[in-house]
Amino acid sequence: MARLRHTLALASVDRGRVESFIAVVHEVLESLRAEGGTLVAADGRPVRAARLVAGEHLSPGARYQGTGAEAERSGVADSPRWTDGELTVLGWDRAEGTALRFDLGREEQESEGGGRTSAARVVTQLRLVSADRPQRVTVLVGGSLTRPDGRPRRWRSFSLRGELDLGRWWEAAGGAPGRPPLAIGLRYALLRVDLQAVPRPTADGAWRLEVLTVARGRGLARPVVAVPLLATRRLLHRGLGQALDRLVEDWRTRVLPELARDPEEFRRRLLDELTGELG
Repeated sequence: MARLRHTLALASVDRGRVESFIAVVHEVLESLRAEGGTLVAADGRPVRAARLVAGEHLSPGARYQGTGAEAERSGVADSPRWTDGELTVLGWDRAEGTALRFDLGREEQESEGGGRTSAARVVTQLRLVSADRPQRVTVLVGGSLTRPDGRPRRWRSFSLRGELDLGRWWEAAGGAPGRPPLAIGLRYALLRVDLQAVPRPTADGAWRLEVLTVARGRGLARPVVAVPLLATRRLLHRGLGQALDRLVEDWRTRVLPELARDPEEFRRRLLDELTGELG
């Protein structure tokens, strides 16, 4: 088993800003209407990124198919060659909760080296309780390389579960004690990794994010995996630290600027992104 600790300096955000951001996303999506399979904004612009292929817009069971428009605009439509994802609405009630599932698949294909890559599938579920007063976010991800008949290949699958208790996050960020508000668990073949994170206030108003990661073997492989984990502990600590530093940089350069926008400006940008007019 390897226990790894990291402390990160993270710029803080106001709770009201986060809740406003979530509300605007829901409002924008609810403002779209379906004309056949095409989603149309209130100003008449069609949505380019996805089409409604089943059910009523935002009703449980509604399914949306990606059109590949975003990949074409970014110039990466052919790499990697994944099928356009399918989004399914599992629940949409702003007072109770929002639940979505995203399925992404890749067919077996020729690789650059002349061989063939295995087919693969990744399924992601996102649940939010609730949009009116955000309390908890849960993310479930399952992925695997698959056989021709669709069954997962042995030792070639993973699952991830992440849960963020927003109420406890704001309490911890204000200095209150309690259980870690953020927990992430990864299961892959013979390895299990569990991460917990707690924000703490600093004198300058930022957050000090304390992260504990525990890696261990699974099942009968625990004693076998223990030796390489101990041998590579320093390398694991450095690699994870670099990954966390990149997340902090993305938070600073991508997330914070969006959260800092005026809600109406963010609404306009989101609509422009959906309709393909944001370069």
